[in-house]
Amino acid sequence: MVERINSMSIEFDCEVAAAQLYNCNEVIIALYRSPSGSFEMMLENLEAIIGMFDSSSRVILCEDFNFKFELASCDYKNRDLHEKAAELCHMLSSCGFRRTILEPTGGGNCVDNIFINFST
Repeated sequence: MVERINSMSIEFDCEVAAAQLYNCNEVIIALYRSPSGSFEMMLENLEAIIGMFDSSSRVILCEDFNFKFELASCDYKNRDLHEKAAELCHMLSSCGFRRTILEPTGGGNCVDNIFINFST
């Protein structure tokens, strides 16, 4: 499965790499979307990747989507990017994932995130 995920990279839109941790039965997926990358292509690819796992799979999704997740309404200038973060969070939540980083990671914003689909 990891080889298949690694072959799903789309330059700029959804660059992805995965590794299987056999001793703890977890898969780590790193995903990057360039600021000029297509949000729709990234979301479509991510949905396909997540669809490869069943409910017993333990997945750690580390990502840099290049948009801000936690922003007060007066702090962000591009509401479209904020809406994309909400859409992505909703999609991941509906697939059983939850965010683990809820504090700023750079410049007072949460731009790097880790989502997991299991309890810690």
